[in-house]
Amino acid sequence: MKIVVLSVDKMQYLDGSIAHGRANLSVSLPNKGHFVNAFDKSFDDHFEVNSDLVGEALHGRGSDQCSAFPEMKSRPACWGLQVRFIWKLWTYIQDDLKGYVAAHAMDPQHNHVCLVEPCLWHHAGVKPVRSEDVQGKLQPMRADMHLVVKRYVEPWTEGHAVGLALILNAGHIAWSPKNAVDCCKAQVFISHCWNEAFEEFANTLHQTLNPDTVVWVCSFALCQHSDIAQALESVERCPFALAMHAAERVLLVMDSTAEAIERCWVVLEAALAEKWQKDYDMCLPDDGNQELWRMVGSKIANIDVDNCKASYAEDKEKVLAYARAMDGGIDTLNSKVHKVGHHAMERAEIMAASMAGDIDWLSQFSTAQLLSWRSIRGRTAAHIAAERSRVKAMVTILNMTANAHLNAEDDDSRSPLSVATEYGSLASVLALISLRADPEQRSNTGLTPLHFAASAKLRASPMIVSFLIEARADVEVQGTYQGRKGHRPITVAAVEGNGEVIRALVSFKAELNATTGTGASALHVAAWFGNADAATALLVARAEPDLTTGGHSKKTPLSLANLNGHAALAILLIGSGAKPMDGENGGPFPPALSPLGQTAQKKKSQRSRAQASTEAALFSTRMTERTTIKEAWGERSLRNTAMGEDGSEQSPHARCTALKMCCEIL
Repeated sequence: MKIVVLSVDKMQYLDGSIAHGRANLSVSLPNKGHFVNAFDKSFDDHFEVNSDLVGEALHGRGSDQCSAFPEMKSRPACWGLQVRFIWKLWTYIQDDLKGYVAAHAMDPQHNHVCLVEPCLWHHAGVKPVRSEDVQGKLQPMRADMHLVVKRYVEPWTEGHAVGLALILNAGHIAWSPKNAVDCCKAQVFISHCWNEAFEEFANTLHQTLNPDTVVWVCSFALCQHSDIAQALESVERCPFALAMHAAERVLLVMDSTAEAIERCWVVLEAALAEKWQKDYDMCLPDDGNQELWRMVGSKIANIDVDNCKASYAEDKEKVLAYARAMDGGIDTLNSKVHKVGHHAMERAEIMAASMAGDIDWLSQFSTAQLLSWRSIRGRTAAHIAAERSRVKAMVTILNMTANAHLNAEDDDSRSPLSVATEYGSLASVLALISLRADPEQRSNTGLTPLHFAASAKLRASPMIVSFLIEARADVEVQGTYQGRKGHRPITVAAVEGNGEVIRALVSFKAELNATTGTGASALHVAAWFGNADAATALLVARAEPDLTTGGHSKKTPLSLANLNGHAALAILLIGSGAKPMDGENGGPFPPALSPLGQTAQKKKSQRSRAQASTEAALFSTRMTERTTIKEAWGERSLRNTAMGEDGSEQSPHARCTALKMCCEIL
């Protein structure tokens, strides 16, 4: 009997194709001190990438979809990153970033100062200063983009001639092939300030834009090991300008200080947006904060590029030289910025009133204004109020517009009901259903409110699913989710690991073994993503554990779990009667890895996806041959994998269920 085995010399894609060549993506790891791991299995699972294949993908090898990467390296417009990855970056580094900031301060020369000696934090290329050697007053360290680039982006991209965006995109497409240009070509150019809090930056993008929107963020787009200053020599031909010119619109992202408005590059980007007739918008961490918007308005009214700030004097001089060369000089540039800024402020007022649910403020706008207004995502004021569960404001808006926006479509053809379901806004959902909103209205990718409810892992999601189905929503409707066709609500829930929603869907007779456009059932999807809670819900409902995918690859859920190294999920499947397939591509365990999955050139706690895959496959074989639990767990690394001590995100309940079922079968 043969099972799929991956090594660092040979990797197999989901579609069955093979990539050869040892993994060449590496990251300098600290010899001592706390530091968040990168490019191991935990990293890969979190970002949905295959680090072992990044080098192959960047050179255009591997799957057909990777062939575009060599050309994209020289096209700044293709150095974008989906909003979902920026949010994933924040959730991955947040504990490490906050901890490092709490343990350090900054001296007047911007050096990192350890507050405790000896310092147990790794400093990622920064030479810290001892507190007793500091001259001058210490300042609190900020968790801003400067620190994110220095602590994570630079170490993770060292040795590669590309930015973090291309590395993550290459890893993602190598892991799950899809159109590379669609994933990389920036739609929105992000104007921002590196001094602002990274948490607010990531959160603002997450709540403002569609997760699939590709944005251009300089810190992730540019190679941080190249000569960036030289790349900025020509203002209109630098990577920033080329990316903005190709983008559909520009979005200024500010934190609660709104410092970005006072920065030279931000002012210049606003002027270029006006010159190139790009839609220009501004957003804040809380767009409903009236006081903050008043502060923004005051800063816009007083903008003068002569008085703007820059981290480097030469940068400001470049911006001023460009402004002086314009027709009308600096006054013209200031005028362009005032014009685009005031227009953005006008658009922001209705957004702020809708988010705050301020009835008095909303009543100041005319019906014509409410009917014509749209947010950056093409949403009406009714969409915005529905998202925030501002039911009274939502009803007021609908009454003022004679229900014209009850089923209004945003830029993604999503209705207020779809938006409310995604955000778990139960009060809005019930109100909209009561007002007879269409429960089957489709987005431009064919997704209905039920799909969006299934994607939301929120406390209210199972209840929302039930109410939608009772309102005659189709439980088997299909759409395209994250670039994959044929997804039903149950498979969307499996992607997101939403076990409670799966249980709700099953109670309404959702088809357990229905497949997506790639021939994968919900159980295949849960196995691929390592979502043990979703798999548990499906298996308890008696989903078929040995169903094979379509096409020539013929994968079972167990083979997909092994492929991605999800050992805990493999235990669960075997406990439900799943068996490795005969005749699968594979072979003996590679000499590069011992049966223990011993790691080389990594910290003890780090394991690559290839090593985890080998361990999971070995463990599956032992389990299937009815060895005892003690024998199967004789190797420590396998025990760690099964118990979730490898950084995987299975819940304790899911692991407990897996082990219980494992004991029963053995």
